[in-house]
Amino acid sequence: MFKFLLLWRAMRRTSSCGLVVEQKHSTQEEMLKVATSALSLTGTRRGRRLESLLTVMVVGPLIVALITSPIDPVAYKYSNSTMPELVGVLSVNDRLQKATKLDFAGGLVGAESFVVDKNGHIYSGLRDGRIVRINVTDQSFSVVTRISDPYYHCDSPGEKCSRPLGLDFDASGSLIVADPFKGLLKVNVTTGETVLLAGAMDSGEIAAFNNLAVLPNGSIFVTKFCKRSDFSLEVLEGIPNGELLHYDPVTKQLHSVATNLFLPNGLTVSSDGRSVLISESGKARILRYYISGAMAGQTEVFAENLPGLPDNIQPASRGGYWVAFPMIRPGSQLDFVAENPWFRRFLVPIRAILVFFMPRHVMVARLDEAGNIVETLHDHGCQNLCSISEAFEYRNELIIGSFEAPYIGKLKLNHHINNTLKPV
Repeated sequence: MFKFLLLWRAMRRTSSCGLVVEQKHSTQEEMLKVATSALSLTGTRRGRRLESLLTVMVVGPLIVALITSPIDPVAYKYSNSTMPELVGVLSVNDRLQKATKLDFAGGLVGAESFVVDKNGHIYSGLRDGRIVRINVTDQSFSVVTRISDPYYHCDSPGEKCSRPLGLDFDASGSLIVADPFKGLLKVNVTTGETVLLAGAMDSGEIAAFNNLAVLPNGSIFVTKFCKRSDFSLEVLEGIPNGELLHYDPVTKQLHSVATNLFLPNGLTVSSDGRSVLISESGKARILRYYISGAMAGQTEVFAENLPGLPDNIQPASRGGYWVAFPMIRPGSQLDFVAENPWFRRFLVPIRAILVFFMPRHVMVARLDEAGNIVETLHDHGCQNLCSISEAFEYRNELIIGSFEAPYIGKLKLNHHINNTLKPV
């Protein structure tokens, strides 16, 4: 959910539902200064006038939003079970706070996801539309290509917009890229040449592709997280419009294999190769879609009632999978917002600033092959890392990506560490 709000906020304008929002230089610090100045006037004549003005400015749009909201939100629950508590294996610890932040001299912003080629080179897509080859040892990188103009310069989704998200290599060594604006792309990492494999499924929609997985036979599975070009409205409405898509390299056709998913996000092939695992962020769970065997074409729940909203999912060398959680449910209002659609109507006018009020607690978890959480790494309060999107294992280290941060996290893995060491 965090990623989708950021993706929408970064676009300077979105007009799919007749609403235009433009945000330029607002920051949390600037907003705090304004609020502090306003509070300092409380009790004075000028302060009372300011309070009245602020009340009108805040309450007025909320009343209008309730009456004329462009969405018809529905109530939903992350699970019918009780929200998990942060105890036992979920206990808060300081492990992510020990990660090293690699800033690459400010040259990399929003390294969302990672993939490694046969030579051990790491690749990632950035917020400005570039695809880069990264060296995490000496903090250097080289640009493979820029797919198109940076998306945050676009007035609305279109041919100039690009934001490479999920990546994977096919058997020929070509880099396959999921781009929510452009579609499914094939990139020659030597020349930078880019070919469009498939665009939006329906006319008038954006592709909304998020992550992907390439099978040995060349077929590709890709998550489509929504239908609206205004991602924020999709998040607030609570209607499962996401899909799992399959691209056939022989027929060059893209078709839907699983529907009614709520913000499907990360995607990876299972360790036995018989299924793909899908992070369904909007339901705080992970699904399994079978691609072979007796259950081929069927979907089942792999892990549910997770303690946060899962983003990308990657294999772990000790077995199981690393899952990044940019938001944690316990201690937040995420469940309240999900179960009260009337409240989400009020959030529509202020959705451009919602990212400033998201829970500041991130977590990486390792799940075993049965979907049980067996290990967690936390940063409570985002003291070191925030808005994380992926934990990618590389040479006994976790490389931690973010949708918007100007750095990459790197954490040495100690396979003998106890999960509850140094609780905070």
